[in-house]
Amino acid sequence: MRRALAFPVYRPRTFLSPGYQDNLGWGFATALGYKTRAATCPWSQSAGDGGFLYTANEMATAVRHRIPLTVVVFADGAFGNVTRIQQEQFGNRLIACDLANPDFVRFAESFGAAAERARSPDELRAAAPCNKTS
Repeated sequence: MRRALAFPVYRPRTFLSPGYQDNLGWGFATALGYKTRAATCPWSQSAGDGGFLYTANEMATAVRHRIPLTVVVFADGAFGNVTRIQQEQFGNRLIACDLANPDFVRFAESFGAAAERARSPDELRAAAPCNKTS
């Protein structure tokens, strides 16, 4: 997932990216830390399911300290970059790239966090906190 290539950024220090290392779990924990530094700025984080699961236990930190971070998890049941590399460079011989995911909505709710499932761009837009009327 290469957000840096297509995501519009309008001001310095408003977009963080580790490059291709998202699958190592850098994103969620870093976004929590950055959000505490930039408490008045709206902040969101997106990750693949594999990258998110590396530090998903930090959901406890987010809830305990009431860190208002919106997280979008793209769940495809695989380490996407690992799958792509194996497809392209190893003749589609895939090994150790499939995931056994939790139900991410129930997972978040088990920590006391609000969560919604979106299966389309329209559902994602409707689920965005800035589009909530309550």
